[in-house]
Amino acid sequence: MRPSRSPSAGATAAQPHKVLVIRHAEKDDASIHLSPEGQRRAEALPRLFDKEQADPLPKPDFIFATKKSAHSNRPVETVTPLAQALNLDVNARFENDDYAKLAAELLTNPRYAGKTVLVCWHHGTIPELSKKLKVEDVPDHWKDSVFDRVWVITYKDGRGDAEEAAPGADAGRRKGLARPIAIVWLLLFALRRLGKSS
Repeated sequence: MRPSRSPSAGATAAQPHKVLVIRHAEKDDASIHLSPEGQRRAEALPRLFDKEQADPLPKPDFIFATKKSAHSNRPVETVTPLAQALNLDVNARFENDDYAKLAAELLTNPRYAGKTVLVCWHHGTIPELSKKLKVEDVPDHWKDSVFDRVWVITYKDGRGDAEEAAPGADAGRRKGLARPIAIVWLLLFALRRLGKSS
């Protein structure tokens, strides 16, 4: 993925510094909630933003999640432990198909200018959301079986700096990549830090 061409000066001035896009954690097919494994992943998520950990993700200033529907409350449940840990509210007023409205809000509202925003969404619309966030060459789909990735979009002067993060034993970041994406093994990394037995 690569960022699209620079928007207008007004839009550039209102852009966030970073937008982190994640999928909700593992689901319980019999309900609108997370599965036990998904709940464990959600509870582990705050550790990835802990400065005492190796190569932490930037702490968000704002958290968004898809609005609860008759089919799912999993995005809200995924980010709730993180929101509680950071003393932040979860903004869940945008429905799954309202990703264009969410993107417009993030890219034009001065409230988010220079801030880091985390968005937890349904995987079926994440590629379209990313396009609306001015990212080009977005993968056509997010695989059904994948729950452990973070797409990091960094805005600067209307353009994006790309970096790929690989937390864990071989933690490190590589700058100047062609894609503004970070692949983070959320559950394995975080539970390793937690000791898993706790």
